[in-house]
Amino acid sequence: MNWDLPKQKFLRDDAAGVVGDCWRCCIAAVLQLPAEDVPHFVKEAKDDGGSVDADTHRWLHKRGYMLAKIGTTYESFCHVRWGADPAPMFPLIECGPTIRSKLPVDQHAVVTMEGRLVYDPHPSNAGLLACVSRYAIIKQFS
Repeated sequence: MNWDLPKQKFLRDDAAGVVGDCWRCCIAAVLQLPAEDVPHFVKEAKDDGGSVDADTHRWLHKRGYMLAKIGTTYESFCHVRWGADPAPMFPLIECGPTIRSKLPVDQHAVVTMEGRLVYDPHPSNAGLLACVSRYAIIKQFS
């Protein structure tokens, strides 16, 4: 990943009612798009009671991609390289708590590749304390 990666425009602030946009920044990073070209799915789901996963999948599907939720161990979605350990085949979006989380449900999204953090949209670049869920964006076959 060597393109200009977007940093969050909106940082979570419960007191001010601001919903963070790390999820859309990670989707933009994986698809190599400006963050503004990706809807703020988390805010929209909060506002209208929708589902972040379902709304994201529908948006991606219209663009020829699908959102796949995969296991939380790297071995659950890996290929084997010659003479090396298994590693994910492409960027993965991981979600989980951070040092900023006040509750277990306070989650953040980052992008990993080959088991390493490659992109954190938060200005701190602190990453996650743990991975709770992992997603792949996959190009659909025509």
